[in-house]
Amino acid sequence: MSEIKKRTAQGNGRRAVRVTGQGVASPSAQIPFGLYQSDDARSFSLKAGGGPGIGDHGDGTISQVARPRLVQRLHAPPPAEHHGYPLRRPQLVIFNREKAGVTAELTELARLAGLRGLGTDEDAALRDLERQFDQLVREKVRIPPHARRPEDDRLRLVIDYLIDWKEFDRENPTPHLLWGQIVSQSASGRPRIHWLVGPDGMREQTGVLPRKLVSPYFLQLTDGDWFRAVVLEYPGHVEWVEPPARSPDPTDPEVRQAAWDAIPRIVADKPDVWPLKGS
Repeated sequence: MSEIKKRTAQGNGRRAVRVTGQGVASPSAQIPFGLYQSDDARSFSLKAGGGPGIGDHGDGTISQVARPRLVQRLHAPPPAEHHGYPLRRPQLVIFNREKAGVTAELTELARLAGLRGLGTDEDAALRDLERQFDQLVREKVRIPPHARRPEDDRLRLVIDYLIDWKEFDRENPTPHLLWGQIVSQSASGRPRIHWLVGPDGMREQTGVLPRKLVSPYFLQLTDGDWFRAVVLEYPGHVEWVEPPARSPDPTDPEVRQAAWDAIPRIVADKPDVWPLKGS
């Protein structure tokens, strides 16, 4: 078990607590945020006396055992509705062993929002922290603008600083409508298509089917056929939600009105949901 040793740091007159199994760190190892990580990621120092810090309960005491772990992603809890939250840079999660079990904290979020995972071991505590983080994002960040409270602005800034939202969007694309007309088929399986709504934001353009969209379903279409499909576009591949299938001519006003009327009315009573039409 790691031995807790204390000694008074010189220079600023504040106490420094060293948690390690290898000896006492020199005062020069301390950094402004109170954290020093060794090459083997098994030791770090804590500053006390200036308010609660990592592993510091605010009363001058610290947990018996404290261990850091670098994480690059916070995973989504089951049932997973997305691929988790990629972080802009690796973050340090601090694990403490206490009477109730093992706790896991991201320091800034622990201070702002009280996030503190609890489990029987480090993995369980981290999963609980990820669950709380996902709930926090759903309740404070991924909500309609009118539902946001000014007192949560600082918390949203911290979360936006932690999460790489561009990567999140790439990993979790929204279903994308494809609507086009076959201009001419090809033996290669890549017909020439006039896109009403196409991939990568194409509109009212004509071109050869991109390789990533090649599907045997296109071979069932003939020249002049209109088709409709729904796809998830990832950086290197696609997943068909609805494969290409013949559809009525979308340029026909009656067909377009019928398609609009088929859109369901959605009540904005859940995170990430806005009404598509007035009720």
